[in-house]
Amino acid sequence: MAKPRITIVGLGLVGTSFGLALRRMKGEFELVGHDRDPGAANLAKQRGALDRTEWNLPRACEGASLIILALPLGEMRKSLQAIAPDLAPGTVITDTANLKTPVLGWADELLPAGVSFVGGDPILHVTSQSASPDLFRDAVYCLASSPKASDEAIRLVANLVTELGAKPLFIDAAEHDGLLTAVAHLPTIMAAALSSATADSPPWREVRRLAGDIYEGATRLPDESAASLRDLCLNNEANIARWIDTYVAALLAWKETITSADAERIEQAFVQVIAARQKWVSDRAEGRWDMGDSVQVPAVDRSWRTLLLGGLAGRDRKR
Repeated sequence: MAKPRITIVGLGLVGTSFGLALRRMKGEFELVGHDRDPGAANLAKQRGALDRTEWNLPRACEGASLIILALPLGEMRKSLQAIAPDLAPGTVITDTANLKTPVLGWADELLPAGVSFVGGDPILHVTSQSASPDLFRDAVYCLASSPKASDEAIRLVANLVTELGAKPLFIDAAEHDGLLTAVAHLPTIMAAALSSATADSPPWREVRRLAGDIYEGATRLPDESAASLRDLCLNNEANIARWIDTYVAALLAWKETITSADAERIEQAFVQVIAARQKWVSDRAEGRWDMGDSVQVPAVDRSWRTLLLGGLAGRDRKR
């Protein structure tokens, strides 16, 4: 019997790291990769992240037991649409996009019956743009499954995430998007707004000479294209608008505090935010989170390899 196939679509930092991590697990499966950029695909193959590459997207996914879509949000819908006709019942698909509501909506709309979609979002602490099998270690890995996903598929993805060294967090898609906006998407808009406010101002010609590390860090945008950032805004408009309102209110409160000329009040405001940030840094370093209630995954009683090799790969598949 042929070995089950895992297909990774998108061979940038995350996709190639997935391949390297899976390769280190030394499972009885074939790793196939696809990327629109032949250079990225060849590099991932050269690094040992894949058994082979396939330039045709539907062909790369046809017959796969597990498909990992490590793609920008803007490419997700058309990719699901392209691969859907060639998927067999029992196929499991997961992704790594940082919005879950639109992706799960597209999956429910486009995927055939019997195909399970389990959305994922690894919260990474990236210190290098070089792919690594340890990229996911100790990361919180959000999982939001489609209502149509089987318990077996959810177990497979949850177990895989755990073996990557990450910590799965089951969360509702809408809740994920609202919360992540505060700490990922809002900072992106803040950086863009600060850049606009300064670089478009009349004194910029002189001000730019004084801009140092603080300004550089505060205006740094994610390593994504303008089109990707556009897609993020278009698919998360309400959450971003709500958090912008919250941030504007906080800015106005800080303005009022500063213009009060009350030294003790100003100092205490800084004391509070310094303490809050230090606690977050400490909690993140130690993985000390009180997550509260979350969506519960069905009890995991088998490894993801067992599910891939026995439970899912053993089903009848399209040829």
